Amino acid sequence: MNNKKDLSERDICTQFILPALVKSGWDVAKQVREEVFFTDGRIFIKNNKTTRGKRKRADFILYLKPNIPIAVIEAKDNNHSVGAGLQQALGYAEILDVPVAFSSNGDGFARHDRSGFSEQVDYTDSLNREDTSIGQKDRVEVILANPPFDASVTDGAETNFPQNLRTAESADLFLMLMVRYLKDGGRDGIVLPDGSLTSDGVKQRIRQHLLENCNLHTIVRLPNSVFQPYANVATNLLFLKKATLLKKSGTRNINWRNW
Repeated sequence: MNNKKDLSERDICTQFILPALVKSGWDVAKQVREEVFFTDGRIFIKNNKTTRGKRKRADFILYLKPNIPIAVIEAKDNNHSVGAGLQQALGYAEILDVPVAFSSNGDGFARHDRSGFSEQVDYTDSLNREDTSIGQKDRVEVILANPPFDASVTDGAETNFPQNLRTAESADLFLMLMVRYLKDGGRDGIVLPDGSLTSDGVKQRIRQHLLENCNLHTIVRLPNSVFQPYANVATNLLFLKKATLLKKSGTRNINWRNW
């Protein structure tokens, strides 16, 4: 597969956005239209001559039923952020009088609901982004998370992380991702299964990575029944703070608590 950064906007549409729509249950034959021109272009008059400006074109328009559009998607190549096309999509949505605007760079979708009937939420596969591409502008001060345990992740998602820390365990990948997303001094509360705290191999290396970058100050042991009947797994609630200057050896004071 080609490097996603080298793909054109049209390649992103074909290889990532359209398959995501199909996977989500959209009927491509009846509910999805690509590269839709929806204006004729402005008319300019100069010296008794008329010219027509560039026509506006939506990368995708989604339909509830024939002739009832409900969303527009603006695509960008993968050198742009997920939400880079959202403002443009909102402009198109206003012209077309549709309630929802999406933007995508192939990594996921940013959404804005113009109707006001739902909360503004960005939908994206957080693991489907290279660890090194997360910069200062992406970082946040507080993260609260209950990541899925032993969940299936997108093929190759682990390759977005350092080679010595790669794993197929979704909870461990999310832990590393959150460490990356925290600002210096940022705080995180995360639920993790016992294995993340006790197992050897790559899990031990991930714990070392955590302790070298964060002050893990409190671990709360949760009851075994907390996720029943959906899962019967021992879990812990970790509280930590991102720190820049932590010694890589020595002891740490960690508060252990039983719920």
